[in-house]
Amino acid sequence: MTRQRWSVSLRFLTLLLILAAAAPLYLLLNVQARGEQERLLNDAKQNLQAHLARIQRNEPLHIDKAFQIVNAFWNSVRENGVERAPAPAQPTADSLDPALRPDPDHAAALAPDPAPIPTPDPTPAPTHPPGYATFYIVDRDGYVLLASDDGQALEGQLLETLSPIMLEGWGGDTLCMGTGNCPAHNTQAFVVARAARSHDGSALPETILLFLHESWFQTTLTSLNLPEGSYLTLWDPRLDPVMWSEPGAEHLCPALHSEAQTLAASLHNGSAVSVVDCGHTEQQVLALGSIRDSDGNVLAYISVSTPLAPMLAAARGRAVAVSATFTGAIVSIGIFSWAAAVALVDRPAEELSRAAARLGAGDLSARYSGPRWVKEIGGLADAFNVMAGSLQRRTRELEQARFLDTYPGVFNAQYLDVLEDRMKRPPAHAEPDPSTEICSVIVADIDGLRTVNERQGREAGNQIIRATAHILVDVVGDRGYVIRSGGDFFVCVLPGCDEEECRRLMHVIRERSEAWPHETKFSLGMSTRETATISLSELVNTAEGRMYRNKFLHERSPRGSMLHFLRRALAEKTHETEAHSQRIHRMLTALASALGLPDSDMDDLALLAMLHDVGKIGIPDSILNKPAALTPEECTIMRTHSQVGARIVADHGELRDIAEAILSHHERWDGTGYPRGLAGDDIPLHARMLAIVDAFDAMTSDRPYRAAMSVEDALDEISRGAGTQFAPALVEAFVRVVRASSRQSGENV
Repeated sequence: MTRQRWSVSLRFLTLLLILAAAAPLYLLLNVQARGEQERLLNDAKQNLQAHLARIQRNEPLHIDKAFQIVNAFWNSVRENGVERAPAPAQPTADSLDPALRPDPDHAAALAPDPAPIPTPDPTPAPTHPPGYATFYIVDRDGYVLLASDDGQALEGQLLETLSPIMLEGWGGDTLCMGTGNCPAHNTQAFVVARAARSHDGSALPETILLFLHESWFQTTLTSLNLPEGSYLTLWDPRLDPVMWSEPGAEHLCPALHSEAQTLAASLHNGSAVSVVDCGHTEQQVLALGSIRDSDGNVLAYISVSTPLAPMLAAARGRAVAVSATFTGAIVSIGIFSWAAAVALVDRPAEELSRAAARLGAGDLSARYSGPRWVKEIGGLADAFNVMAGSLQRRTRELEQARFLDTYPGVFNAQYLDVLEDRMKRPPAHAEPDPSTEICSVIVADIDGLRTVNERQGREAGNQIIRATAHILVDVVGDRGYVIRSGGDFFVCVLPGCDEEECRRLMHVIRERSEAWPHETKFSLGMSTRETATISLSELVNTAEGRMYRNKFLHERSPRGSMLHFLRRALAEKTHETEAHSQRIHRMLTALASALGLPDSDMDDLALLAMLHDVGKIGIPDSILNKPAALTPEECTIMRTHSQVGARIVADHGELRDIAEAILSHHERWDGTGYPRGLAGDDIPLHARMLAIVDAFDAMTSDRPYRAAMSVEDALDEISRGAGTQFAPALVEAFVRVVRASSRQSGENV
């Protein structure tokens, strides 16, 4: 018992290779997606740090410059005494750009006389829209000595929001006091204090207070061009939030506050970044930096926070886009690789395997004729074809040695059994192979060979057999095998030959036989199978039956001699001539072609054309040739000719179908015909066709009792009989055929 080995389909292996090649690409895709998220997060952190660095670079300089302007003006006031000096303008766009741009509606002016301290006007100072900054110069007790124009009404007043205790000990260069209420505008502002200094740099007893309003903060935010959804937060030195860039941003402070304290502990002069979970699945990227004065003192902390979700969404979007691109590329490459592998390797391998299976099953003509794009498959195919050719030649040599007939290229009758075994029906479960199913057979029998042997001797008959064998071998060639199964009986087996090709070969054989200078003719028959359900012996029997039927067409054959004798006798006693049979045959063949009937019907129609009126041999001459109309009794006798002819033809078993058509060719479509009163489709098709053709030929031919009709008149008469005497569909086809033939030839059919 042969042990079955485990095997894998080549297509399955191709698929595994494609998947194995695609897997690393998908892993790389996942790594790239994660790297894209990290890259976007790092970019966001770096951008936030860059924004903070810009604030850290600019804001201390702006605040210092504002202090310098106010300090210089204060020194001028002190030096000039009671003389009024022009008040310094609020910081301009040129001096404080961009963080401390002044409001053009607020002019900078000073009170004309700082002493004595005027009594405050009970009328409140008019409230003006706050500018970017408001400054005050206060003494150690907190009294206002000088104020900007929108705070002049407070000069000489005590700033209640500033405790004298807070002012004690000032002397540092800069001190951030955090948030405070601006007395002039009653609005929350960011307060920065610095001791006033003289021209030589010595500390003065007065303190300069700079109130930075929210508009300063908004200007700073606008200049940063932060990402959408970002918030800017200002923290005092104690890391308490002071200002926010957007209303409602306060809800982030609880989550950001602890993280800001953690980040502030690690700060020096730079910034730190962290991702903060703000709850409700909301995450923020927080960047914190410090704002310091020129001495390094922390004025405030400032932070920028931006939501993480858009960055992750962008990363996912890029990942999806990249994934789609890679997936499309992988799928395209996979499909192309699969198609290439199947076309270049798999299908050629399958075809080569099928050819090998055919060779193993005994089909020695099996060859590989598929593609050879792959060098190794091409080499294997060449080796297989060489092997198959050698095996076929060797087998032929062995077969010829055993089964060769006395005539070159012809096998003996025993070789039919060899071919029968080789072409046995496959098992029901076997997969059909169309290349081995189609097969045709041509049988050939020599008519008149016995007469030649009797008159000229057996050697003359052998020469005719030799000439017949030569014709068959020459026509068949490598297409099949020529077998002599009897003295004058040949069988040509044509594997892979369809019906059309077989009929062409039979036509060539008939032409070659009619051209030779012998007194004999060939009777030929053919048969074709399209599936392997028909055995070779059945094919030979079918072809042989058709050959014997065709013998009736040959006068030299024993079967045809009697019928031809009857035909000659009928022609002598009636007007029925060979020309009439030929016209009937020609029109029947044209009508059959128009109806699309198979070629196998053509031989039957030829016999029907020749034998349809053979029964008239039994009708008295007085009735057949009577120039006047027949009496009812004579009509009854005349109608018996179809029955007589059918009995004559039916004696030959091969002609039973022809006999049935002869018996029925005077039946009418409406059922009023004879002899059986058949109607419609119950009338055999060949009989329906013959009824139309015979009637047309009778009308267009001269008769003893009338002259011939014209073709058009006859066609009109045939058309009037459609549906009563003749089948309507056949009449329509016949009229088309006759008129088309008349137009082509210019003559009557």
